[in-house]
Amino acid sequence: ALTAIQHRCPAREPAGRPRPLREAVLEAASLRLDPVAAPAVDVLAVVVADGARLALAEIDRDRCFVKERASIDEFINACFELLVRTECGEDGDTCRKLLATMNAGGLFKCHFEADGPSTLPAQFLQAKGPSGDAAAHAINIPFDMEKMIEYVKVIFAHEFMHDMFSDIKGLEKELEKVGDKALLAAFKKKDGEKGKLVLSTKSIMIGDQKVPTIKLLRGIFSDTLNEMNADVSGGILLTGPAFLECMIVTFKALYGPILDRYGIENKFPNDTIYATDEEGNIEVEAHFQPYIRSKMVRYGLVYQGFKKEARYYSKLTDQATELKVMPQVAVWRHNEGLYPTFEVPCVDLEAASEIYVKAIMETKLKSLNGRSMKQLINWTRGRQKKVDVLVKILCGELTMDDLPEGSIYETYVAAATVFAYRRLMQKHNMTGPMALEHIRNEVPKLRAIAVKGQRAEIEAFCCQGKKTG
Repeated sequence: ALTAIQHRCPAREPAGRPRPLREAVLEAASLRLDPVAAPAVDVLAVVVADGARLALAEIDRDRCFVKERASIDEFINACFELLVRTECGEDGDTCRKLLATMNAGGLFKCHFEADGPSTLPAQFLQAKGPSGDAAAHAINIPFDMEKMIEYVKVIFAHEFMHDMFSDIKGLEKELEKVGDKALLAAFKKKDGEKGKLVLSTKSIMIGDQKVPTIKLLRGIFSDTLNEMNADVSGGILLTGPAFLECMIVTFKALYGPILDRYGIENKFPNDTIYATDEEGNIEVEAHFQPYIRSKMVRYGLVYQGFKKEARYYSKLTDQATELKVMPQVAVWRHNEGLYPTFEVPCVDLEAASEIYVKAIMETKLKSLNGRSMKQLINWTRGRQKKVDVLVKILCGELTMDDLPEGSIYETYVAAATVFAYRRLMQKHNMTGPMALEHIRNEVPKLRAIAVKGQRAEIEAFCCQGKKTG
């Protein structure tokens, strides 16, 4: 394809006629070509200024990763059905009201690309698709995840919740008020006395400016609300401890390109960036630093009754830093180096997150028909016990005859793969690649059962208006 383009594109630009140079066209084409998808390319004719046509290669990604894309599709659909159908109550009133407020609802389009994992909620795309239907949420899966898609699937519970955060009318504004109110209430009681939130320092220095710590924390948590909610209301409530384990294990790979861009070299960093608007107001990067983020998300497990697991993942986070002395502060550097770096004590961020996480998980919201997110989707000890059985089935220690009774959702299977990966290496002496290959071969059997069960329960719910599962 590149050779064909080279012959059609002149070495020089003809006088008086704007036309792309050979180098520019070759660069554009090379960015579109991907060696992984080379067997499935379509030729796209591009009309240039003088009417000539140049052949560029456009990857038809869906042909390249059919099974992997289908796997994520089923998982995302399971997340959606758990949120708006199977756990919304016997009369289905909450289900109907949630669906009525949504733009795209359960329409999702998963595809592979160079970046990700990420999502683009439907509201940021065209309001209506070519057929007149609402646009779908676009779930982006990075090429690098192809061979480990079953292991990292729980990460996409986070992306799913981003779409719901955007799609459920009024949810974003309501959660922002709830979180901010909780921080203020915990910091100071009505009579002026100190509340539950006791900070280690009254103020933070940003250059020569002294900013009250509580004011800075309120701004930081407001800017990172979407990500925090996706972690706890999406990842933790939909897949439980498996989400945090997978997050810690994959953080180094996911953050690598971003960290390289800003020259941050810490192996499990506690540094990130911030920007400033035209008036000089601080806007922090939407994601917390990997180290403190893992420490904060564990409170989602605490409020689900998984205190032992929360302590384990706190220690695993420390281990992942490969440092003898743990970070004491989280650092924000200006994205262009124009403004001072500032630091916030980790102990204060953790203390604030303990309050903030509980508020966004457990507060009843008007946008959710008077329910809390925890009441709509909830990872219980009973669900974790089912996952524990699925783990042993995946590892060959039990058979399909030992399947747990009751509902088995795709979210359970996804969570089981995370623990099966570790178990296969620890107890079955497999290498990482061997464990991933084993999981890829065994998971489809469990997925088939989960998908079949999900569809049956959804049909029963829709036909009878009763709670199932």
